[in-house]
Amino acid sequence: MGSARDKSRTFMLGIKTTQKENFIVENLHRKECDIKKVRDKLIIIFLLIGFLFVQLCIAEQESERANLLKQNIKSSKALEDTELQLGELLDIYAKDNRFNEFYSFLKTLEKDKKFKATPLIYYYKTLTRFSQMQFLEENKMWEELFDNKDLYVSDTEVDLEKAKKLSTSTDALSLKLKFLEWQLKKDNEEVSINTLEDLFNLTQEYAQIHSDIQVIKDIADALSKEKQINYAKKLYSVFVSKISETGINQEELRKLTESFLEDDKIDLAISLYDVYLDRIINTQPDKSIAIQKMFDVAEKFAHSGWQEGLDPFYAEKVFKRIEFLYSIKAFSALSQYRRAYNLERSKEYESCLAEYLKLIDNFPKYQDKDRIYFRLGIFNVYVFNEIDQTKEYFLKVVSDYPKSLDYLNSLYHLGLLSHWQDNLEKASEFYKTILDKAKDIKTDSEIVTLTELRIKEIEEEKDIEYNLRMFLEAKLKEREEKKYIQLELFAKPAKNYLDEPVKFQTNSYFIDTGCLQQDFTYLWSGQLGSNQNPFNEYEFETSYQDLGTKVVNVVLVGPSGVVDGTIEMADIYKEAEE
Repeated sequence: MGSARDKSRTFMLGIKTTQKENFIVENLHRKECDIKKVRDKLIIIFLLIGFLFVQLCIAEQESERANLLKQNIKSSKALEDTELQLGELLDIYAKDNRFNEFYSFLKTLEKDKKFKATPLIYYYKTLTRFSQMQFLEENKMWEELFDNKDLYVSDTEVDLEKAKKLSTSTDALSLKLKFLEWQLKKDNEEVSINTLEDLFNLTQEYAQIHSDIQVIKDIADALSKEKQINYAKKLYSVFVSKISETGINQEELRKLTESFLEDDKIDLAISLYDVYLDRIINTQPDKSIAIQKMFDVAEKFAHSGWQEGLDPFYAEKVFKRIEFLYSIKAFSALSQYRRAYNLERSKEYESCLAEYLKLIDNFPKYQDKDRIYFRLGIFNVYVFNEIDQTKEYFLKVVSDYPKSLDYLNSLYHLGLLSHWQDNLEKASEFYKTILDKAKDIKTDSEIVTLTELRIKEIEEEKDIEYNLRMFLEAKLKEREEKKYIQLELFAKPAKNYLDEPVKFQTNSYFIDTGCLQQDFTYLWSGQLGSNQNPFNEYEFETSYQDLGTKVVNVVLVGPSGVVDGTIEMADIYKEAEE
């Protein structure tokens, strides 16, 4: 055995060796980190070089393109080509704030004989200065703007007057010039309105002479962006009228119309769809094809429940037109349901009831009649206060559709109506039937929870829960005073899947004036889903864990008591509706 001294030396040597190894490892790690940093820096440098190279190439290409455009402009004999080239050249110079350079080039063109009788050069000089001031303002280049604004404004005034003197014909350039004049003078309200009127009149004259009307749409688009909606609509109407006179075929017209829908120009799309439908009705020899195309248009604008309708009232207009031209026999069960549902979502309840009844009468084998009977019951009682008729619809669901998702719902509302009428024995009978059925089908849905609360109220001789009682009073109790505020409730979306969010939003306004109202108390009741306490909120979001139709109630309460109440329904699915 070695001495203690030898062991100590060995131990110390081990420590030194370990320290040395650690030092080497740390040093290697440090070098690896340094190499990685250098590599990362090199990558960034190469990327920057690549980016700069691409930018230089683009700049070189644009410079070559600008020089070519200048040559073409000077040598071109067709003013139409020159206008397009000047527009492209302005875009190139505008990217780098080289407006002064372009303006100087335009000044050299003033001396060219071919431009002396046209406002083209002066139009572009005015447009250049106007665009330059816009660019400086948008990019907050205040110093350059303030130092040169007087000069730029003076240039626009002089060039605009010269352009106007030379603008003697009604052509596309004259429309652009008049629009540019409005842009320069829009801050002066009186002058602005007069200029817009002149623009509209000039547009009408132009449309009578020319077939190329793209410029009208372009200016209408620009006015729309400037929030001049009324004048934009006027120009769009001129555009649509001209389109209807042209020989554009149906397919081109359809594509054009759908492009306006994609651009969210609903009013313009509707105007063109009217033209499109007229063409179909008057020229399509196959009636079934004409009908299907009309339904396709209607359903583009109708509420689906999954999404809000683009214009549900226009959808109903098309549905009415189909019925008028081809009779109710043109409707399938599905299209009849979609028509009725669109009216429901539009809060057109009288028409909605009529169309749902047509669905039941004309399509006795319709597979979702239970849902329709339930909806008829809800609307009859909570919209029209027709309790006796309502009970018939709910009893129809209970007697004929025991497996329906609306079976328990129908029993609940039958019980609730009896409860409200103080027929507690009958109410208890309906409520207990719900609990017995719930045990059989092993469900603990929200309607079961609500039923248990109603039974407890009866057993403990308590009033119906306050919010629900206020709703029933608002909808079922006769009131002598005139209703002066209208309350509306919207589910968004009105159809969704299990556990997906549904937002309920109210809208209230004075009936006579249309002014919005918000200084009231909101009392919610019904099937509130996962959000059981939306206290005094004008809107709330929730979700549902069981399938079927959910009925939500809200009451508006003011200082003098109940003002109005309303209902809304949301439908919850496992899978998307076919």
